[in-house]
Amino acid sequence: MLLRGDGLSGFALRIPLTWLSGVRVDRHLAQVLWGGLLIGILGSTGCTANVQSVQRSPVDAAVQVQGKVSRHAPLLGKTAYELEDATGKIWVVSKDTPPAIGAEVSIRGIVRHQPNELERSLPFTYLEQQ
Repeated sequence: MLLRGDGLSGFALRIPLTWLSGVRVDRHLAQVLWGGLLIGILGSTGCTANVQSVQRSPVDAAVQVQGKVSRHAPLLGKTAYELEDATGKIWVVSKDTPPAIGAEVSIRGIVRHQPNELERSLPFTYLEQQ
């Protein structure tokens, strides 16, 4: 069994490392790869993923996430707003006017990773709203 839990808000992912048949793979890398596969499947079926799983998704994955808008930030020619759910926070970049602070929204976006100048092993992950 790959998934167990009570829906997407509390799913647990078990990695069957025996499927890798002799290939040494870091457990974290395996979780990221399987998480990306899961997000790709969920994104294509219209299911909503939580922020924590989106942050582990591969670049260019199409996802849908739901949460509460916690703050805004102006960008040159665009806007950004922070979306928060029970699992974490993620920034969303959009060409549209951002939702009001405190609004509950569900958005579809593309996962993007930006290099983190302070900690290179932890890229900054955000969504580009579609």
